[in-house]
Amino acid sequence: MLAASDPIPRKRSLSVGDFRRDYVARSRPVILEGAAADWMALSRWTPQHLREQYGGQEVPTLAQSEDGDSDFDPRTGLIPGAMALREFLDQFEGEAPPRMRVHCILGQQLPSLANDLEVLPHARHGTPVELHLWISGQRTRSRLHYDHPNNLLAQVRGTKRVLVIPRRQRRLVYPYPPWSANPHFSRVDLDHPDYARFPRLRRVRALGGVIRPGDAIFIPGRAWHYVEADEPTISVGMRWWPWSWLPLLALSSLYKRVRGLAR
Repeated sequence: MLAASDPIPRKRSLSVGDFRRDYVARSRPVILEGAAADWMALSRWTPQHLREQYGGQEVPTLAQSEDGDSDFDPRTGLIPGAMALREFLDQFEGEAPPRMRVHCILGQQLPSLANDLEVLPHARHGTPVELHLWISGQRTRSRLHYDHPNNLLAQVRGTKRVLVIPRRQRRLVYPYPPWSANPHFSRVDLDHPDYARFPRLRRVRALGGVIRPGDAIFIPGRAWHYVEADEPTISVGMRWWPWSWLPLLALSSLYKRVRGLAR
């Protein structure tokens, strides 16, 4: 992974007011140590429990290569799929890393799992909070990308290393063109940086940190980030849109309805 220039600040018992003023308003990442330590999910979400309670449920997946990187088609992006959670967990506990990772929205799939956690007050800004569940096997890593919403990613099982690059450094990470299907992904492989092909990458000033069970990391909307783990992990992302984005979201929803792309 690209070496971090500076550590991501770590805060314990950070007040919601200070979080909003010093980090959300300034689009700065921060790790909230122990913020989710009292979630029942930390003790309940074992493979055995998930298999017994939800094993027959079909869940969405994203494909990955043998070395743990996300499979990616430059024309279409990440490669989605679906499988029974029981089948995935059998591979999750196996010796070889599974060839996919689970990514689902708890409000649409496995909604009862939300009873084992509580949306952190830091993520409550008056706009809807969407809960994203991630389950990944050992030796996995994401591609460098950004998401539009703000994200508070809480760790339930395992440890993850996170690299965050401020959005003002967009030119330095060589994103796909805005007119492509993948404008929110970088063309750079951070595990094997090709500085001859991507020379501006040398000027990146990234922040790095580690999240363990009970920790949560704030990843500002549109900040570039990369995540990797050596062991099996379970995480929950709490995503919310800034108020300034709501008019654009309403227009996008109206456009989809007019074009028949949504109901």
